[in-house]
Formats: sequence, structure tokens, C-alpha cells
Amino acid sequence: MRIDVTYDDTDWGIRDEGWEAEFTCAECREGYCVVRAGRGVDIIRAEDYRRRDALIQQATSEINAVLRSEAVAHALETFADRVEALPTVAAKYRLLRELKIESVTLATFRKHIRGISVRKWLSWMVPIERDQERSLRHLVAILDFLSIDSAGLKDVIEHADILRAQAFAAQDNAVMSLGPINLFAAFAQH
Repeated sequence: MRIDVTYDDTDWGIRDEGWEAEFTCAECREGYCVVRAGRGVDIIRAEDYRRRDALIQQATSEINAVLRSEAVAHALETFADRVEALPTVAAKYRLLRELKIESVTLATFRKHIRGISVRKWLSWMVPIERDQERSLRHLVAILDFLSIDSAGLKDVIEHADILRAQAFAAQDNAVMSLGPINLFAAFAQH
């Protein structure tokens, strides 16, 4: 096995790390994968890796199906109308802050919202593709605010969490776990 580790030192003192691993043995290449695990890497069985990815993909698909549903689109439109109807930017900010959808200061919020509709701003704060965890928390808060039953969404979130836990449990069956310090030493002995 060969592992190439790269470090990119920048002018700001930030140190980025990257790595690529390649099995030189054909039998090992088909039976094992190398994955990032915290600050190190793990060698896991290829079947566990495929199972992990399938479970993560299933969880993502289930969440995306809910986030892209007509019911969610309607709820977001209704919420945007309610926020837009508030008389001042400060009132909008207080509501969004109370629902934990917005966390910046009022002055920064004023800059963010200046010249754009609440719908446009909301599309940034409940991004379906970029940050599912944040989107789901925001969506539950919005549904609860609108007095729309969020039990179904919470069930999907819980099921997705179970799938993700199973996915990472599959990765926990590492054949060999390597930390950043002993990265090469462990392979030198193998």
C-alpha cells in the first residue's frame, strides 16, 4: 500500500492536509478501502464501505424527498408571507432569531436582507443541498411556528439518523486504524 500525504502551508499559517491511498496488491485493492477517520485514516473492508455509502445515500434520499416535497414548498411560502408581513426589519429579525433560524446581529441581518425578498433570504437559510442538518432544524422550527404537524418530518429525520449511525457503525469495523502520527509506521510493519 502507498499513501501520499500532502500539506499546504499558507501565508496565514493555515495548514491543509490531503492524502491519497493506493493499494499496490490487486487482492487488497478489491477487498479493502481507505477512509478518513477523524484526524487519521482507517482501512475497512470494501463490502463495509459499500454498505456505509448505500446507507448514507438512502438517508440523504429520504431527507431530500421530504425537503423537495410540495408540502414543504407550501410551508416555506406561507412562512415567507408571514415574515414579509411583519412591519419592520427588527420584527422580522426577532421572529427569525426566536426560531433559531438567524444567529447574526440585527445590524448584520439588516445588511443581509437589504434589497432582497424574504423568500430569497429564506432560500439561503434553508438550503436543501448544502447543509441538511441546518435545513431540517430550520424546517421543524418553521412547521412548528405555522402549527403544521411536524411529526412526519421528525420521523424521517429520526430514521435518517438511524441509517447514518448504521453507516458509521459499518465503518467502525476497521481492519486497521491509523492516526496521523503513526501513519507510515503502521504500514511499514505490515
